[in-house]
Amino acid sequence: MVLKCHGYKSVEEAESLAGKITALNGGCVKYEGKMIPVKLRIGISMIPGGGLSYKEVLDRVHNAIEKVRQDGVPVGVMEDM
Repeated sequence: MVLKCHGYKSVEEAESLAGKITALNGGCVKYEGKMIPVKLRIGISMIPGGGLSYKEVLDRVHNAIEKVRQDGVPVGVMEDM
């Protein structure tokens, strides 16, 4: 799942939102009559003010998610990529 959020000017704001989302870990959601366990990880990557190409954005997203997976933590921040 990819959430598109606008207006986060700092890592702290993004981490705060990520903490609220990952607080759902360990619970379940009902989907099509089935209970699905929730286990979320979030990678945060800041995009420079000048913007990035589509490929650069996808590379940053991939790297942030991979770092979180490798570190085994629910939230990770990629800085200075």
